[in-house]
Amino acid sequence: MANPIPGFQTGRGSADADLLILADSPSKNDIKAKVCFGGAGSVWFVQELANTGHKFHESYAMTALDYYPPSGNVKKLFLNKTDAGRDPKVNFVNGAYVHQDVLRNAKRVWQKIDEIKPKFILALGDLSLWMLTGEKSVDAHRGSMLEIKRPWGVVRLLPTYHPN
Repeated sequence: MANPIPGFQTGRGSADADLLILADSPSKNDIKAKVCFGGAGSVWFVQELANTGHKFHESYAMTALDYYPPSGNVKKLFLNKTDAGRDPKVNFVNGAYVHQDVLRNAKRVWQKIDEIKPKFILALGDLSLWMLTGEKSVDAHRGSMLEIKRPWGVVRLLPTYHPN
């Protein structure tokens, strides 16, 4: 079982943001800073976001996971059927075998999305894309504008690579 990082803030920003940024997992620098998008590597991302006319502090940024994935590789969180059969805490959800820790985090992500009600989500990485759509490949959907229907409205979703 993956334990949440003690004291780590999985999300930060404006509670009424139009833009929600969802990254797959915290970086090692984020963990040191105890906050998502708090590491030195995030400076580039925040600047690039500003170059598009969006202010980071006016958005809501969060990580899909509240822990650092094994080997830092979120792709390893998608198990094959054989490996999944060896672990009773693995479930088949949205076309993927994933551990209950991933599902616990997906529930947290959806709760935050429904709380904030963003108009647009930037999904940074395969895990973020899967949590929101059931699709597992940013490669296949990068640059595509997708939509998520919620009871309160439609959210536009742009999948792209995690900046790390």
